[in-house]
Amino acid sequence: MVYHIFSQINCYIKINGEYKGILSLTPLTLNLNGLDFIELLPQNNFCPIYFTLSNPPPQVKTHNTSFGVYLYPVYFLSQNLGYKELFFKEYENFNLKVVLDGICKIIITNKAGCFTETISFNPTNFSIFFKDNRYIGLLFNLDKQLFILLDHQNLKTIFYKLVDEIYLENGVIYAKITTPSTLCHTIIYTIEKGEITRQIVKEKEPFTLLNDTLFAFAFLESLSLKDEIGCFLQESINQEKLKEFIGEYDYILPCPNASFQFALVGNSVKFIKFTIKEQKIVDLETS
Repeated sequence: MVYHIFSQINCYIKINGEYKGILSLTPLTLNLNGLDFIELLPQNNFCPIYFTLSNPPPQVKTHNTSFGVYLYPVYFLSQNLGYKELFFKEYENFNLKVVLDGICKIIITNKAGCFTETISFNPTNFSIFFKDNRYIGLLFNLDKQLFILLDHQNLKTIFYKLVDEIYLENGVIYAKITTPSTLCHTIIYTIEKGEITRQIVKEKEPFTLLNDTLFAFAFLESLSLKDEIGCFLQESINQEKLKEFIGEYDYILPCPNASFQFALVGNSVKFIKFTIKEQKIVDLETS
């Protein structure tokens, strides 16, 4: 059976002990059967995944389609980080502790109870970025900065994202995330008194993309990022109905069959192709 195997986190793949390459978001297509033994070996501090195709673990998702089976790891478990207390402080209404305990744990306790948030990696640095009488913002240095905003009064996480830039101005938190999208999107989060608003800007416009496939790919990226999509569409197309028709997806992959342009992978796999005239999407077909 044909398998299309990919991974958001780059990892080596072995089939029955034989090295087959590096998995990425470009699927590796292989002919396999249910008895084959698969090894997914991450290139960082995650634990490998071992399984037979007939019995994949919960970490691995599969989708049967008319063009083969899509297989990918949903997540990797982190390696055990041991135990070490990184930070502890008693505040007026709550206590904050950051420890390595197999994984990195942020533990908040108050009179109402206890709440734990986790990070898979051991941070190289940690700081209190923001604090008021209800919220506390923690900044961790990993490969990028991880910002976590916690409601220490109601014991819950408000914001948890890797950010490229973050700053505080007049009690308002601004967090920027740049994406590798075709149109170079930047997402700007504004957090004030626990309320989060989101603005998205882009450096390029769709009319600069002269290749139809790249234009369609940029449309799917913009749709997944919840950016404005009217500039891609013929005026007669209803945007809301189009969004409902396409549905949600996590990955945009090339279709292995020439009948469609892309495979949209999420809770299922949907194949899609577009008809584009004069740099506008005028029609689309899915399967």
